[in-house]
Amino acid sequence: MIRRRGFLFMNRKTQKPQHGKPELTRSEFIQAYLNKAQRAFDAGNKNAVLRAIQWAILQNVAVPPWAANHFNEAVEAWFEMKYRSFDEALGLSKVPEGTKIKAQRKKLDIAVGVWCRVMERHDGGRGEPIVNDLFEEVGKEFRIGRTTAAKYYSWALKLDDLTRTKLLVRYLQTRE
Repeated sequence: MIRRRGFLFMNRKTQKPQHGKPELTRSEFIQAYLNKAQRAFDAGNKNAVLRAIQWAILQNVAVPPWAANHFNEAVEAWFEMKYRSFDEALGLSKVPEGTKIKAQRKKLDIAVGVWCRVMERHDGGRGEPIVNDLFEEVGKEFRIGRTTAAKYYSWALKLDDLTRTKLLVRYLQTRE
């Protein structure tokens, strides 16, 4: 298992708990993610509604009532022509004009990979300290420099927890 920001992930290679931490069951993990989405939504992050709906669909569980209600209200408002677009009705943040999506996606994937490797090697303070040498070694794994690795690490820290968790799950699946 790998602990990341309050979650435990199953390490499929070893199948052993690290540092004797208890494992979250699948339903506990799903519920924890949906609770985190609700807290993000309550804090004003409207993108959390789509994350919660997507997560519920992917995990084959019921969509949380708060997400279903907000989504239904947005659909009704859109059908009643109160908004020009559906994303406006949902209150979603837009991608700025001129953004290179493919480059941003690659940056996002590398940033989460860098963040994950740094956290694995730091191991909650029990491992290596987070210093330039660590960024240099992790940067070599991703074929980027020390400074870029440090920038990507800090950028990944600034991502909202839902996005980082989703990307972390995808990153860990690609490493299997």
